[in-house]
Amino acid sequence: MGEVLVLSLLVAASLRAASTEEKFIKEGGSLTLELRPALSVPITIVQWKFKDSILAEWVKDVLPLAHNRDDIKLDIVSGRLAMEKMTKAHEGVYSVEVNSNEQQVTYNVVVINDVPKPSIWVSPLTCSVEMNQCTLSCDGGHHRG
Repeated sequence: MGEVLVLSLLVAASLRAASTEEKFIKEGGSLTLELRPALSVPITIVQWKFKDSILAEWVKDVLPLAHNRDDIKLDIVSGRLAMEKMTKAHEGVYSVEVNSNEQQVTYNVVVINDVPKPSIWVSPLTCSVEMNQCTLSCDGGHHRG
């Protein structure tokens, strides 16, 4: 009987194993992190962390909503964390604890540069069916002529 209980606990623990979700956001953009899975009970305590430092927290009837950055908003009903004006300094792992339980999903946020508009050109400048070779080129925003 004891072996069955231990096996059941091991299976339950493996099903609740933490996972990390990659989130890519362009520099200067906005990002929203959700609770996964969403809670079915009311939130009474929520604490978002960034690299193990408290980023935003709220405790019902004890601690008013507190943020350590001006460009973030914490929704105390859903637990959702919204951030604006993302920079390279905001890259890293975000985690959340709700109702004194650390959530199983963490987020690894990567800030990327905006993709430049590509340039397309033909070489030589005029192509026709009589020509042996024409080249169509594409570059990430810089025409190489």
